[in-house]
Amino acid sequence: MFRPTVSRKISFKTILSSFRGGHAVETVKQPSATLPSTVNIESFVESPEFEVLGKTSGMLNIRLPQSSILNLRYNNTNQSIIALNGKVSELVVELGRTDGALVFQRCLNGSGPMSILMANKLQNANFSVVQATPDAGWTVKRDNLVAWAGNHLLLNGSRKLVNIEGSGKFVLSSPGQTLQLSLQEGESISVSPSSVVAFTGTQPTGPKSLVDFGVPGISWLTKASASWSSLKSYVSDKLKLPPVHVHPWLSSAFAKTGGLIKRAFNRLFTGNPDYMIEFSGPRTLLITNGVHFKDKIMTEDEIEKLKN
Repeated sequence: MFRPTVSRKISFKTILSSFRGGHAVETVKQPSATLPSTVNIESFVESPEFEVLGKTSGMLNIRLPQSSILNLRYNNTNQSIIALNGKVSELVVELGRTDGALVFQRCLNGSGPMSILMANKLQNANFSVVQATPDAGWTVKRDNLVAWAGNHLLLNGSRKLVNIEGSGKFVLSSPGQTLQLSLQEGESISVSPSSVVAFTGTQPTGPKSLVDFGVPGISWLTKASASWSSLKSYVSDKLKLPPVHVHPWLSSAFAKTGGLIKRAFNRLFTGNPDYMIEFSGPRTLLITNGVHFKDKIMTEDEIEKLKN
């Protein structure tokens, strides 16, 4: 016959005493109130260094120390790598994607130091390196972003803009010369949307009409309009065309279409958009003077005149 097993409770003191060299509960030391000091793991990881070269800032030297991580735009057709130094074959490259569906290459350097020399394909394009800090988030145009590095850099955004938060560095490329404007509290500036490269702070206010803005010189659109009027007058006098009665709705539709076509011609051929974007301080603004207004590049003095 099997006898039922008799269970007996064992105290925690009995369990401790069953281990050789164990101490009684009364002699167990209290837990330490302070953590032991250790070396931060980030002390062993060096960040890549970006150096802009050339008088026109058209080349970029990227130095990758051992154990560094570099992020590069994937399938970027505006820049090319012209020289490499180091054990490039041991560079580990993997594809990543941000929340805004921006595909990039994450390059991990597990070997010794190496360098990457990059150049702009576009004529008169330049590189600029921006230091990001946690207290000032950046918004950059997606097409201008080239590379970034930092252990605490977070990127997300939409199809055209990328928001950058945290600490690190990122590289931008834009046509012409990149200018930095620091707007103080109460200051504002109105600029062309195509001239904006990056800015800090919140999104700017809505578009500002260009009713009071004028472009010096004689507009070829005025000449074309006058020539077209003369041609219509000549054809009407010579051919004596019978009058055509147009329904008011159709006439209104043609008037709206004509306005859209005129604005499209204005943007395509004169480079003068129908609106400006107003930025208010305090903020930092990066703009480029590689914007064409009637085939003329804006100078620094012309950009300064846009300030209120």
